[in-house]
Formats: sequence, C-alpha cells, structure tokens
Amino acid sequence: MRAVVIDQFGPSSVMQVRDVERPAIGPDQALVEVHASSVNPIDWKLRDGQMSSFFKLDFPKILGADFAGIVAEIGSSVSRVEVGDAVIGRSVASTGGAYAEFIAIDAGNLSAKPDSLSFDDAAAIPLAGTTALQCLRDCGQVKPGDRVLVIGGSGGVGIFAVQIAKA
Repeated sequence: MRAVVIDQFGPSSVMQVRDVERPAIGPDQALVEVHASSVNPIDWKLRDGQMSSFFKLDFPKILGADFAGIVAEIGSSVSRVEVGDAVIGRSVASTGGAYAEFIAIDAGNLSAKPDSLSFDDAAAIPLAGTTALQCLRDCGQVKPGDRVLVIGGSGGVGIFAVQIAKA
C-alpha cells in the first residue's frame, strides 16, 4: 500500500510517498480503507520534532490521526462495526497511520460517518469536534440556557464549539 512516511524529524520535505506493508489487525481492531485524512497542528508538530519530548516516535513513521473511510476487515472480537461501514476515526497521535491507504485502528475509536458528509468533510471532525465537545461539556459544564463566548470561533475547534454551544 502507499503511505506518507517520515524517516526523521523536519520540515514537510522529509515526507515521502512510498510503498509500505499493509497493517495487520488484532482481535479488537478494524482495518479501514482511508478515503480522506486531515492535518491537525499535532500532526505537523510531531513531524517537525516539536513534540519529541512528549511522544517517542519510531522511524520510519506514518503520521496522521484523523481519517474517514470504509471498514475493509474486522478483528474476531469486533461487533461495533461491520465490513463496508463508512466510518470516521482518530488514532493516538503517536501511533498515527492515517496518511496511508489503510489504517489498523481499535474499533472503539470509530464512529459512523454521517451520510450527509463527504469523506473529506468527515475527516475534519474527530480531533476538533471532540475537543470542542469535551471543553464545553466536561470542562465548562455548559448546560441548556447558558451563554457561551467562543473566542477563535473561526478555527477548527471554534467552529464546532459554536455549533455545539448553540445546540
């Protein structure tokens, strides 16, 4: 399969598209054919080494965490998704793997892709949408009737925060 791989930290020029082995899945995992992935700040910060004190990366490394695609295979213990399901997901930042044709992912990290969204649009949801939800619900404990000011409402997290707060 084809993937975007880095062999060292550095600028975007260290990324190479090349053939790598298709990942094998464990009993609790799904193999997803990636139709789209997105780039979050954590992705380029990992690539250029800014996060190397927090995350140890083994090279060569396929980066990318957020993705949307179709389930191609499921492990023996998976009941949450089925082969052929359209899904969105997020891998752990240090695990990565979304900048490839296929990603092996714990099935618990997958959600159904809304039918109303393209794969491209759906791939932008996992990190930004989850961050906004957690900030409003868990940290801010926002309840119906509360007034919310979202500073930076035009960024990735902000656009979700505005919509979630309004809902």
